[in-house]
Amino acid sequence: MAEQITTTQLLDFLVKADKVSSHITVKKRHGEYEIGVCCPWDDDNDFYTQNTFISEEGHSTWETSDYDFFTMNFVLDELVKKEEIREQCRQKRQKFRQKRQELLSTLEDN
Repeated sequence: MAEQITTTQLLDFLVKADKVSSHITVKKRHGEYEIGVCCPWDDDNDFYTQNTFISEEGHSTWETSDYDFFTMNFVLDELVKKEEIREQCRQKRQKFRQKRQELLSTLEDN
């Protein structure tokens, strides 16, 4: 039998999905919980939804989903890392722009 998903694993999963997703859905269908995460799953930055299903017993059901829970969780780890790197780059660019503007301002004052 597949590994049971813990509450902490599910909550960590949802936190990661929230960091990279524009839209998360959770629905109950036929005794299973469907979690849909809309984000740029590929390097092409196109947003689309991928789904995973969790049974009422807390097991991932691969047959009807795009990913099993643990695989999707791993992919979300990678997407979060990429997003963190992009955010660091944005912050560095912003600091560079600010420093450049400060330098230009001092040159214009003279």
